[in-house]
Amino acid sequence: MTPFQQGEDTRLMKTCEARKRTLRPGLAAMMAALSIVSACGGDSGSADEPDPAAPVDSALAARGEDLFTAKGCVACHYVGRGQRLVGPDLLGAPTRRSYSWIRGMVSNPDSMLRSDETAKELLGQYMTPMANQGVTDDEIRAIWEYLRRATADAETGAP
Repeated sequence: MTPFQQGEDTRLMKTCEARKRTLRPGLAAMMAALSIVSACGGDSGSADEPDPAAPVDSALAARGEDLFTAKGCVACHYVGRGQRLVGPDLLGAPTRRSYSWIRGMVSNPDSMLRSDETAKELLGQYMTPMANQGVTDDEIRAIWEYLRRATADAETGAP
């Protein structure tokens, strides 16, 4: 479990504690358990955690490529140029980092920079904190799919 997930567990537990005061105890316990499993990504087959070995969803990757520009990711990151801009080149990111880590870094970079050692190392290397661009979970999923497609294309030599 990553520090990000541990922080989310703590937040969820506090929320669940507050709900226990207003909900029947059995229902509150069930909600707490479901929230924790969901926040941690559950088992490897969790709906929240896409299968990195699954074929790339081309339509979702195309949407992700558009979002990568629209959300301003291109201002700091290249994909496949082999060089840094403000932040790292993201080619291969889906093979170097888990989906949960990428989702945490994109959706809540401030928390990750405080609690995740890898995020801290990247900040030390690039000297610029990741900005929160207000990207939704669905948008993160599409951008991740775009990065998977770019990585697969680079590995196979596809244009």
